[in-house]
Amino acid sequence: MKRAGCHYVLFGVESGSQRMLDLMEKNAKLPAVSAGLSAARKVGMNFISNFMIGHPGETAETVRQTVEFCKSHRLLFLPSYVTLFPNSKMFHLVVSKIKDWAKYFDWLSRVDYSRNFFMNLTELADRDLMRLRNWAVSETLAAALCANALLQRPAAWLLRAGLVASDHMPNWARRLLRNFLLYTLPFLDLFKKRAAQGDRSGRQIPPGDLGQELAGPSSEDTYEESLRALQSST
Repeated sequence: MKRAGCHYVLFGVESGSQRMLDLMEKNAKLPAVSAGLSAARKVGMNFISNFMIGHPGETAETVRQTVEFCKSHRLLFLPSYVTLFPNSKMFHLVVSKIKDWAKYFDWLSRVDYSRNFFMNLTELADRDLMRLRNWAVSETLAAALCANALLQRPAAWLLRAGLVASDHMPNWARRLLRNFLLYTLPFLDLFKKRAAQGDRSGRQIPPGDLGQELAGPSSEDTYEESLRALQSST
């Protein structure tokens, strides 16, 4: 894939806890996930590693396991909350709990699963689940930013405070803060420098527009262009 011109791949890691992977029925084992990440780095393939939080059965311990997995693999934990999509297996298990259908479909249409959840599917209190997410994100960010272990804890505290503040910001202010941080964080600048210098080691890139910018020359969906090329060649 790398030789053929693929710019990056997306790994649906979802969790660093084997217990959670089994509950999700992913039929995935953590050693295989680790092997995939290592292979991407070895051949110089950039990648996005998707995670989610809040699946039924999620606990503070499974989130801690995911954080440790991310740290050991030099990954950022940037999860989405588990989402009840219509007609999914999970949807049918808890559909009776949906009391406001207008609110449900309005929430789905906003596609902002990293900020809030429509329904907490865990045994954790809503507040505890949100705190766990902010803790996990800040821990992996601090580990990526600070090589010095002594600096990681205060960095994590500062990052966590910023995440809590962003949870209460209007969407426009949150987007401004997010873009400012993503475009100025030192490790992202390092990614750009390494790419410019021809470093072949594959690296994690964040999802969204920034990830596409770092991954390759084009951030546009080229489905139509590919379809036209196929039609013209037949």
